Amino acid sequence: MELSEPFDPTSPSFQILNGCSDGNSMYLIASVPVPRAHFVCVHFEWVGGELVQQGYFVSDTTSNDLIWKWGAAVATGEGMVIVGDPGDLTFTPLGYAEVFRPEPSSPTQWTRSGLLIPSDPEYGARFGLTVAVGERFAVVGAPKHGDDDRGKVYGFVDPLAGLADHSAESTLHIYPVPVHSSLAANTVQVDVPRTPGTLQLFSAEGRFLGERTVTGPASWELVGEPAGSYLFTWRSRYGTERPRTARFVVLP
Repeated sequence: MELSEPFDPTSPSFQILNGCSDGNSMYLIASVPVPRAHFVCVHFEWVGGELVQQGYFVSDTTSNDLIWKWGAAVATGEGMVIVGDPGDLTFTPLGYAEVFRPEPSSPTQWTRSGLLIPSDPEYGARFGLTVAVGERFAVVGAPKHGDDDRGKVYGFVDPLAGLADHSAESTLHIYPVPVHSSLAANTVQVDVPRTPGTLQLFSAEGRFLGERTVTGPASWELVGEPAGSYLFTWRSRYGTERPRTARFVVLP
């Protein structure tokens, strides 16, 4: 997306929503009106007592960033910037966070290096409303997760991989992995517990793609789904077992 720049942080049209800093660098999330209303993250450096723009980046997803509040949380560290988008309270998208890093050959050019999604997405959890970066890890908060809104924090030891840590007991087994979208029949086998439950499929951006009732290992045909990352979730009908999740990749 082409935007008019450089951005003036003192201009009335540059409406600052959020921001963070790391030493001499400052990252401001702001609403800009051209070519249409968007949120943008602008990188500034302090030079001679003044803020000088170094670059900017915008969301790499197709969601409406103004409605879903892209930039509701932003954090920087370890050479990356993580921007959260908590999604909607009642329907998709379910919330996510994007990881951005500058190009090694051109530090003013930023690209998305990772997409963080929860291992157990649910409507209204507000995943992405808080984010933080530490040494070699990132955390993303979902303050409305759970029936009683107790909230949940997800840890990512490798933010560029976009996979939340979870115990082996909470995983599903999928095969074959990876799946190739060029194959005639893109059928995935999901090894779920032999007890009544619901199996749901989501895209990496949180789009709900379907669900079915299962009582044991199931087959799922990926009809018309493009290459990318996907997430299966399984929940027991009677709540007798913990929810289970698994991500898998569809290659071109």
